[in-house]
Amino acid sequence: RRSALHRMMRRARRQAVPIAVMMAAGLVGAGWWLTARQERRDHQRLLEEHLTRAASAAGKGAWDEEIELLDVALKVDPDSREVRRRIAEAQERLAQRRREEERRAKVKEALEIVRRRFSLHQFDDETLAAVERALELDPENSDARHYRGRIRLAHREFEPALEDLRAALAVQPKLACALADSGEVFRLQGKWDEARGFFEQALALDGKLVEAHHGMGHVLDAEGDLEGAEKAYTTALELQKSHSYYADRAEVRARLFCRGGHGDAKLLAEAFSDSETSLGLEKSAAGYHARGKCSLERKDYAKAIADFEEALRLAPQDDRARADLEFARKKAAEPQ
Repeated sequence: RRSALHRMMRRARRQAVPIAVMMAAGLVGAGWWLTARQERRDHQRLLEEHLTRAASAAGKGAWDEEIELLDVALKVDPDSREVRRRIAEAQERLAQRRREEERRAKVKEALEIVRRRFSLHQFDDETLAAVERALELDPENSDARHYRGRIRLAHREFEPALEDLRAALAVQPKLACALADSGEVFRLQGKWDEARGFFEQALALDGKLVEAHHGMGHVLDAEGDLEGAEKAYTTALELQKSHSYYADRAEVRARLFCRGGHGDAKLLAEAFSDSETSLGLEKSAAGYHARGKCSLERKDYAKAIADFEEALRLAPQDDRARADLEFARKKAAEPQ
């Protein structure tokens, strides 16, 4: 029995070493596996964090930041096809945005040139070329269509001008200046009802729009409402001093003076008071007629006759000037 027990003990001692080694190896392997699993989890969490931040940046349009975050994510996982795809898409979006910014900058630059030239009343080929550059880059730009319409209007190209103005208003229906320019297209063609409609719409949107007040003055003048025309021109002048506005108001005032008997000498004095417009008014039929009436009041019949004759030379159809001329000749023939 002792011999059998002894053999069993020796066999147990020989087997204990491999078992211990195996147990130790198992523990090491388990630790390595747990560590590797934790590293994979950390790696995945870090990758997801960068991808989430990149998606947030993309949602805000911050594509530069998105690309930077995706580059970091690619370093975390160099083999990720998804990350590479997203980087390529972000780079394309960024390039497209930069191209769009460059295009808008060029359009803005061209329109600034147009505005500067408009302020100098330059509606020539150079101004048109700048507008065309803007439209080539942005065919639907309402400002460019409006400006081209104004240039065509200045050249009396009424139908093309109206086409551009309608295109501008289709994009911006409340663009008061385009409405006023549309009214001017019809005014210059003698279509007073259409012109009035556009001027009224423009003034409803912008009561301080000078061009609309001036255009309405022309409409009222054509309709025979000289008082209304004089008021419209005065409003335009209060908003902006202009030689043409002075001249139009002065002529209306002179005609108002001529309309009522010998009229209001004070009103005529106001008509001639603006040094900027006296020359233009003096050369008009209304100006000569008004001066003739003033000469009648002073009983300077020779001067009155000369002025009435000049008024009739400029406006042969003016029956009032003809009647006043006959009256002056009659008074001149009377014994003094």
